[in-house]
Amino acid sequence: DCYLIADDVGLGKTLSMAAAALVLSLLDDKPVLILAPATLIWQWQEELEDKLGIPAAVWSTQKKCWLDGERRPLTQKGDPELVAKCPWRIGIVSTGLIVNGDDEGERGALAKKSYGVVILDEAHKARASRGMQGSDPPKPNNLLVFLRAIARNAQSVILGTATPIQL
Repeated sequence: DCYLIADDVGLGKTLSMAAAALVLSLLDDKPVLILAPATLIWQWQEELEDKLGIPAAVWSTQKKCWLDGERRPLTQKGDPELVAKCPWRIGIVSTGLIVNGDDEGERGALAKKSYGVVILDEAHKARASRGMQGSDPPKPNNLLVFLRAIARNAQSVILGTATPIQL
């Protein structure tokens, strides 16, 4: 299943996506992966905890470990493969890791895992470009390639955006 939540800024998309993920994750025991821009990962963690009472871990791309809401390590530091072994049911990862990562490192480890729910915040950033002439075949960016790959291993995918685009 794939769901799109598109609404103006400030109207509660984060909370709507989180609540939907909570309900959908009750259907199985697989983990939930939230992909959001680095500027929003702490907001995601805070809203999950404060508004829904759900703990979520954030992957630190600098320390290579999972962090709790007080930014304390939940796992050992330094092993990029730990990104696929979130100690809590919900893991939040920066989309920068997906855009700039490689298939041999953290991005590859995430892509191999199976999920109950995958959320992509700011989903309009996962797109394909047609080049300068507009007649070239579409070339998907890293985020779209990853989303397509990970969606095959997810029960549900939730896409959120406040940015209208023409497709």
